[in-house]
Order: sequence, then C-alpha cells, then structure tokens
Amino acid sequence: MTSSYRFLVHDTFVRQVKEFLDSLPKSVRPKVLKKLKTQFQKSIGNPVDCGSKCMEDIRGPLAGKIFRFHVGGGKGYRFIYLVIQDHKLVVPVFVIPDPKSIAKDSRSYYEKYPWFQYASEFYRDLLEEKYDTFKVWAGEDF
Repeated sequence: MTSSYRFLVHDTFVRQVKEFLDSLPKSVRPKVLKKLKTQFQKSIGNPVDCGSKCMEDIRGPLAGKIFRFHVGGGKGYRFIYLVIQDHKLVVPVFVIPDPKSIAKDSRSYYEKYPWFQYASEFYRDLLEEKYDTFKVWAGEDF
C-alpha cells in the first residue's frame, strides 16, 4: 500500500532544474522532463520504498533522509531528494546535470555538486518554518 506525500519545491530547486533543462539540447528536453516528472511522481507515492536508494553515507540530522533516483537509467542523471516521514513530505534537492555514464567514480560524481548544501539549506528552512521559499508541486512544468 502506498501513501501519498506532499512534494514541496524550494525556489532554489526550481532555478536549478530550469538551468539543467536549458543546458540540454532542445530536442532532448521534453524526454528528460517527462522522465524527471515520472520520478517525482514515484517519490510522492512511496519515497522510501519505490526503487530509490538511500544515500547511506550521510551523517547527522539528514541521515536516512536523503535518497536518489536514476533518471533515464543507470547511466543517466540522478535526482536527489529529502524525505521527512513524520510530516509526509518529499523535498526535491538537486538534479545532477551530468549523466552518470561520464563519471570516473561514484564519489567524485556526487562531490562535484552542491546537493548536500542544498539539502541542508532546505531542511533548515523547514525547521525554521520559512515556508515562503517553498511551494507545493502539482505536476506543472518548470
């Protein structure tokens, strides 16, 4: 049985996704956006047990709360999101703009981008009740 979570989108994530999509060739954008939206929908339905993978090397207050999804298969992009189970929230954090196929190794692939900084910022904004920086995503394009 799946449970429905709210998908809260931070202003910073919206900007990052727009920049990511704009960096792609125009002919590829609709296909990638469709795949992203599919992963967003999966994460809302059951964010912890939907085929995603918990980023297990995270310590501190975000331990067990950050997950990643493949977008476009194992060699495609990565969508990283934060799950706050007590409040049934999914907060998208970052889409890594390089396909995994070009990575030399996993660690450097993830360390190259500020996704953890974003996750920490978004989590802090929620704890500090800065709700004006978020909106509920209803399936619209970015």
